Amino acid sequence: MIIFKKNISFAELREWVVYKKRRELSWFNKFMLWCNYLAILCLLLSYCAGYINPITFWLMSFFGIAYPVLLLLNLFFVLYWLLQWKPIALWSLFIIGIGWNSLFSFFQISATGEKPNNKDVKIMSYNCMLFDLYNWSKNAQSRAIIFNDLAEENPDILCLQEYYTSEEPGDFNNTDTLTKFLKTKYAH
Repeated sequence: MIIFKKNISFAELREWVVYKKRRELSWFNKFMLWCNYLAILCLLLSYCAGYINPITFWLMSFFGIAYPVLLLLNLFFVLYWLLQWKPIALWSLFIIGIGWNSLFSFFQISATGEKPNNKDVKIMSYNCMLFDLYNWSKNAQSRAIIFNDLAEENPDILCLQEYYTSEEPGDFNNTDTLTKFLKTKYAH
């Protein structure tokens, strides 16, 4: 359609106005477009979050944490604009494509169908709260309960927080008791 002609007919002018009206966005779609721009910007910031030290710019780490939500939000906008046949959908699709590596490092999908092997390592982290040294729980058996729970789980690697042990006779030597319960070779 040529707009700048010397002689334009009234029918051609009306066709051009109707064409322009069809391309205009409603006020709601304009609002959605600005929300889409904001979602695109936030998704780009989430891609950059892995490369910026939180000590220098701590706000960026929040964008990295929000990556799944921002990805879903941009996928929503792709679907929203595609349902209206608007080429604006390509913007969000392009930005998702830029972060394709981030997508597969965050969501790990394995379609091999392999069964887990017996070489898996079981790691357990547990807050033992000093093995109830000061009897906070008012339960005389709480130390034994903790040891039984740990023996029942039988982890390959056990990390304990608020750990207490004593080498003095008659006191809580929790390291010896744990190595007996868990039949471990190494303790640190």
